[in-house]
Amino acid sequence: MPIEFNNNIFHIYNDSISYCIELSKYKDLLHIYYGKRIDSNNIYILKRDRASFSAYEGKDYKYSLDVLPQEYPMFGAQDMRSPALEFEYEDGRYDMCNMRYKSHKIIQGKPDIEGLPHIYENSSGEFTTLIITVGDDISGVSVELYYSISETMPIICRHSRVLSGKTAVYLTNAASASIDFSDSDFKYMNLHGAWIREKHIEMAEVKKGFQGIESRRGASSPNENPFMAIMRKDAVEDFGEVYGFSLVYSGNFKMLLEAETYGTMRFQAGVNPHNFKWKLNKGEQFITPELVMVYSKNGLGEMSRTFHRLYRRNLCRGIWRDKVRPILINNWEATYFDFNEDKLINICKKASELGIELFVLDDGWFGKRNNDKSSLGDWFVNTDKLPG
Repeated sequence: MPIEFNNNIFHIYNDSISYCIELSKYKDLLHIYYGKRIDSNNIYILKRDRASFSAYEGKDYKYSLDVLPQEYPMFGAQDMRSPALEFEYEDGRYDMCNMRYKSHKIIQGKPDIEGLPHIYENSSGEFTTLIITVGDDISGVSVELYYSISETMPIICRHSRVLSGKTAVYLTNAASASIDFSDSDFKYMNLHGAWIREKHIEMAEVKKGFQGIESRRGASSPNENPFMAIMRKDAVEDFGEVYGFSLVYSGNFKMLLEAETYGTMRFQAGVNPHNFKWKLNKGEQFITPELVMVYSKNGLGEMSRTFHRLYRRNLCRGIWRDKVRPILINNWEATYFDFNEDKLINICKKASELGIELFVLDDGWFGKRNNDKSSLGDWFVNTDKLPG
């Protein structure tokens, strides 16, 4: 079984990767390690004394979450870095929540994520899943943290499920995942662009402070793809450590890097907290989008090929998933907006003679679409003709 819990350490692993979480003496989840496969018995967490002015636990002045690597950091629980979860009560009070370990379970397979696109299993045994539940005793709010690891590929899929507490609350931030790295000696890559020039590679060295990518457009959009790669500075196409993160979500998103004072670095990904406020009534839940994490010790190429294999087999759906797609012709370059039935039929006939199997009718077929200045998005629904 590729998930073990021994000596207060969760070890999520396969032949290629390891991901380790320590359950502290105060029931906090501390992030120990993520990278190439290791023996979890030979790893330990770097314990730092608390920084000046950092809050600490009870009378234990050496224990402060402000300097410890965390698995899912909360607002108000000693840590002054970016939180993964924030909520407020109906009267506007922000909760200073302190999420502590409650329980865990390990299941075979990968559960579906209701209402959201997600990686799925083709057959039994492709994934094993760890679900850790943490909760805040005062508010009653709890969070289930999901970790699904592939049996054969260097892949972990993560999301969280926030469960309501004793009263209604408003979520203002709920990340899919958070990872604290022990150093910030990285560069990062994202894929920016615009309409008809998507996915341009942009690289930069990680600097102290905040950096990252986001979309506030209501969609991920061609401007920012919900993807980031974090890599060692010597990493190239076929050499070096690379961590790839892909959010399976097309709405407003944010991927944050925070390189802090002591040289560590926090990565977070999920729904963009900008203008986000979700009411969670008693008995309700909020499920975050899935983050797919790929580790490569052989550069960007191995990371990219891993994502491609996974998404072809475990994200794409439908009868054409494993079939050779039909050869198609698109009328756009042949006609632009200027076409009629005779022109289109003539294109189809000529295309058929060449063995082309599918015709795609492009822009210009609706409304008064004679140029780029009308009919795209200015439709109105005549409700008088709707059934019922």
